Amino acid sequence: MAGEARYVVGLGASAGGLEALERFFDHCPTQSGAAFIVVMHLSRNFRSMLDEVLARHTKMPVLPAAQGQQLEENTVYVIQPATILEVSGFELSVSSRPTIDPSGPPTH
Repeated sequence: MAGEARYVVGLGASAGGLEALERFFDHCPTQSGAAFIVVMHLSRNFRSMLDEVLARHTKMPVLPAAQGQQLEENTVYVIQPATILEVSGFELSVSSRPTIDPSGPPTH
């Protein structure tokens, strides 16, 4: 079991950024002491395989982000569809993403 992360690295991408994430993890040291959080735009209507895909590009554990998870070093946490992911200290907070934009309809 890994220890508490010393650093937190956030990585974000749109759907077109998968290759860049794969290349990042292909070259990322596996013993950096950091926790990696991957946030990507995902369809709420389909099961994501992002965690499985990224796991093929690193020897670090790749886990779906879950409520209350303590961030551990040398571990990758991946956002899941239809969720909002926040970090407080070294703990994940996961909540459901609204189906309607809470800020209301766009204005023109």
